[in-house]
Amino acid sequence: MGYNTKNYREQGGEKTVIGGEVILAADCIITDERPCPIPYIPASTASTAANVVKDLNVLINNLKTAGLVEPTVPTLTVSLVETEVAALMGEMVVLGIQADASDGRELAYQWYANTGATNTGGTLISGATASTYEASTSSAGTSYYYCVVSEATAGATKAFSDVPSEAITVTVNEA
Repeated sequence: MGYNTKNYREQGGEKTVIGGEVILAADCIITDERPCPIPYIPASTASTAANVVKDLNVLINNLKTAGLVEPTVPTLTVSLVETEVAALMGEMVVLGIQADASDGRELAYQWYANTGATNTGGTLISGATASTYEASTSSAGTSYYYCVVSEATAGATKAFSDVPSEAITVTVNEA
């Protein structure tokens, strides 16, 4: 607001806009008559991990009730761009996954190679942590890949479980 901004009331007198600086005298009293949206919770004195968890869950529930934390559990949708790819040796093959968290949170990706067309028990591909992965086409044969999508938060507790994609079959033929 500019230096010459004046105080005024708007919206039928229900909102007061104050321009400039507000100085409260040392003996002033401010009364907030709004209902307290979050009930008082004393500091935790829990001596076991189980009781600390109980105290934390009470706090989280109160934050949800007050509308300060989203009460709806987010969901994760995962789909593949392609489930079967055929290529010639030396040809570039980029596998892709589409994943969305319903609340827009960041996601993490980890690609795996497998010996069969399943999305469990594969071998982690070091450094393959993007939504796309360039599969090897250096030799002829059939390979299988899948990607596990997870929440990219540092917390120990996640809003949803990790979700593996379907297996992708990559068939490489000699040129």
